[in-house]
Amino acid sequence: MRARSARRKVMLGAQMRCGTAWNDASILNVSGTGLGLAAPTPPQPGAYVELRRGAYIVVARVVWANGGRFGVRAQDRIIVDAFVAAAAVRSDGPLPDQRGQRKPRPPAERGAASRARSRAFEFVLVAMFGAALAVAAFDGVTRALAEPLGLVSAALG
Repeated sequence: MRARSARRKVMLGAQMRCGTAWNDASILNVSGTGLGLAAPTPPQPGAYVELRRGAYIVVARVVWANGGRFGVRAQDRIIVDAFVAAAAVRSDGPLPDQRGQRKPRPPAERGAASRARSRAFEFVLVAMFGAALAVAAFDGVTRALAEPLGLVSAALG
């Protein structure tokens, strides 16, 4: 049997995403390979979760659950000191991601925003093309009428 990695007992707050829902979670212990957590409704074993503590993000799979406690195995190695030192994420505000922006939007919302940007870009391109066409037409009409109007002006005056 393989020896467990050394665990560091802590009591830290974090945000946990399982599926599309974000919930508060308490981190009870940290090791280089996983975390022990507590949450009011723990995910089922086999589920994947994303944990955020400050700018530190851990993607992990739930390996056991018992009551309100559960354990996860991290996808990547956890740097325990950096994870513990990371600032706690506030549960009453938007979640920052690694670049300090708000939490990722759902795919449907991202798709709607992308379509709106595409429509705006298309409108600007059509408007610019229309303006260029109007300038070219004005120039053509001006050149076409310049010679006949010049002759009429000379005859009259």
